[in-house]
Amino acid sequence: MKKIVCILLCLLLPAVLTACSNSSQEESSAPSSAPESSAAQEESSQEEVLGELLTDTFGKLQDGTGYYIDVTMIVEGGTNSTSSSENRQSSETERMSYHYQVAVDQNSDRAMLMMQMPDGTTGHLLIDNKVCYKLDDEAHTYMKQDYPYNAYSFGRLYTTDLYLGMMNYLHLDSSGTGDFRLSEDGKAATLDYEKYRLTADEQESNPFQEAVITYYFKDRKPYAEVLETDKGKTTFLFTTVSDTVKDPSVFAIPEGYQEIPAEAS
Repeated sequence: MKKIVCILLCLLLPAVLTACSNSSQEESSAPSSAPESSAAQEESSQEEVLGELLTDTFGKLQDGTGYYIDVTMIVEGGTNSTSSSENRQSSETERMSYHYQVAVDQNSDRAMLMMQMPDGTTGHLLIDNKVCYKLDDEAHTYMKQDYPYNAYSFGRLYTTDLYLGMMNYLHLDSSGTGDFRLSEDGKAATLDYEKYRLTADEQESNPFQEAVITYYFKDRKPYAEVLETDKGKTTFLFTTVSDTVKDPSVFAIPEGYQEIPAEAS
């Protein structure tokens, strides 16, 4: 299973655009179906304790045949700078915002990932029956390559390790009603929450030392998710979390896009 911190820091446009061309070499660790990773999941899930709201939302998506998620991801990291004139250290926070959509339909073996970078550029991937379409949204072109896995694997690599697969590492710490505030000077919203401790994977080359993740719910639907580790803070703001893909056109190549030769591996 890909690790949550790696995905949060590495799910950037270059990784998105090279996923298809590198799939045969780099995704050998990604499951082609759920049973292949069941042994590891069962081992890690023996001690997990999940809350009712998380189980009833993202947990149900994991058991379904498809889903659609529209989310904004805000990554914050602290950087220190020293003022020589005042001989003191000040802290500045780097904050970047990404927006992405992920859709999976296991019945038709189709998947879609669209990610918008802070500068407004987008990356776009389509999976259709073991074929990957890598779209250039600025040039309105696409390349077609073989994809050795299925839509389930694609979704797990880019989404379920963030929201579903990672539940195997979660241990419920507390739950109740609390305030969610996107920024210190922003308005607080009173929401239901479930707070979890996130267990690190020691096999990871650079594992986090401490991690807490808090899910916020409004009317029993996912509203936000806040991941805090010793490496930084990431906030997810959910626009849509659905167990169905209501618009199948998200799996289609947009009109006017022209095919170009695939890059040599």
